[in-house]
Amino acid sequence: MTLAFLGDVEVERLDRLGRNLDQSLSNQAAGLLRFYEVSPFPFNSRPRVIAALAEHSDWLKSLQSQCVQAARKSGIALERRRFTPHVTLARLNGRKKQTPGLPPLFMEKEIPIENVVLFESLLHPEGSEYQVLEAFDL
Repeated sequence: MTLAFLGDVEVERLDRLGRNLDQSLSNQAAGLLRFYEVSPFPFNSRPRVIAALAEHSDWLKSLQSQCVQAARKSGIALERRRFTPHVTLARLNGRKKQTPGLPPLFMEKEIPIENVVLFESLLHPEGSEYQVLEAFDL
């Protein structure tokens, strides 16, 4: 789950971000991520992915807010977009104009979250590769 999408960031700012995240998350407790639905996302006529949607709990709001604040404190300009907690399960073909009316699949699943991971995304023709830069225990 992406808590804050950083875009391209200079190494110096990443070092600062690591220190700021370590400080910001040091008092954040581990928590539960509650999933309730698998469905096309976003919820418009052109969904781009199938995603597992998670409850926007107070714990998750706090965690996401601390990550965003640490990024901004590090001098990283973030896009202003509404946070919709989800995990992408599959990408839909971008050439199709609409999904064939895929109904949501309702579910209940809780996953314990004990750390936040800072990833680097490397783009390749065959897809993205993700490398762990640093992990922060909650």
